[in-house]
Amino acid sequence: MLTKHIYILGIGAAALVIMLIIAATSRQNDLAPAKITIRPITSPAIEQPTTDANTLLTIENALIAIQDAIPALKGVVEQNQLANEKRIKTLEQNIQQLQSTLQHKGDTPEHPLVSEPQVFSPEYEQALAEERAQAQVAAFDHALDQEVRDEGWAAEMENMISFASQGELYQGSTITSPSCKSTFCRFEASHDDIGSKDNFELIRRELPNSYHMQHFNLGGGSSRTVMYIIRQGEEMNNVIFNTLNPGSE
Repeated sequence: MLTKHIYILGIGAAALVIMLIIAATSRQNDLAPAKITIRPITSPAIEQPTTDANTLLTIENALIAIQDAIPALKGVVEQNQLANEKRIKTLEQNIQQLQSTLQHKGDTPEHPLVSEPQVFSPEYEQALAEERAQAQVAAFDHALDQEVRDEGWAAEMENMISFASQGELYQGSTITSPSCKSTFCRFEASHDDIGSKDNFELIRRELPNSYHMQHFNLGGGSSRTVMYIIRQGEEMNNVIFNTLNPGSE
């Protein structure tokens, strides 16, 4: 923008000088008195225009202004040249970065390596499953401890479970006394062999409502089973039902 102003200033100064010269010449001609002089016929002499002192001073000032403007114009040109050099350097750096990125991309395989899924032994998988089951039973037992006992319903359910566990089919299992609160009951059985465990699972047919069983292997063919009975109508308020049926709330 400054370069443009200086350029316009130079043109204007030059035009001013030309106009002053023309004006001075015209003024000199206009001030000359009209005379009728009889002269002998001779070859006409070429008249040189004259310029007064004021006109010369104005022209001199205009030339000085033009000379003063030249250094500023030179400085602007140098600044523009320096800015252009910086832009060129920045573009060159961007091009180098782009070339480096493209080269790095070319060295990278098109299909990234996919790690092989971990494969665990059946024993390890079984140990993990048992660990999760124990944690779940511990959480259910804690929830039962936190409930307030509904004496009427709890006593009725405990008697029903005790009576059912005395059946001949379950004699191969040792069944502990049941514990009931307000929304569910818990009791546990120990088994000497697989047959006893399988028979104990049939006790669910003699007990009402929803239930949940969790088996634990004790080794040597023996095992134990933790069983929960959920109170009818209280499923939505029971921690076991909500845990085993996520999204049912």
